[in-house]
Amino acid sequence: MIPTIVTAVSPPNNTLYGILTTGWGLAPELACGWIAARNALACQGTPMTISVISGRRTLAQERQLAAEGRPTASNPECSNHIPCPGTDVSHALDVTILPDTPAAWVLYGAAVEAQGLRWGGRFSPPDNGHVDEGVKTCISGC
Repeated sequence: MIPTIVTAVSPPNNTLYGILTTGWGLAPELACGWIAARNALACQGTPMTISVISGRRTLAQERQLAAEGRPTASNPECSNHIPCPGTDVSHALDVTILPDTPAAWVLYGAAVEAQGLRWGGRFSPPDNGHVDEGVKTCISGC
């Protein structure tokens, strides 16, 4: 006989969800989509270590990254890392992965895109570690 498995499916009971939404300031939809992509990679047996390195940012932090030559939105106010007015959540996150190989990034990108998220590997120039929910619409001109 196969044993019955009981598992909570409510995101607030999920430690990773809490870290992403509270610690990194991610929008709940982004956190859930990214967790689903991560879980899909694990279920496929993809050997990969993923580290979240950025979530919510201030405009000053975004400008500092641009000054350092890091990939950022051409208009810093359009960055999905910066919360829309009236909210306190980011609609983007950045990661590093190991192994840091083109093949691993393609697998990662496919997993996040399968969840309806936008992968920065398709940007010009590419920003493989970036994932967001699409073009920022709360700021005119983005």
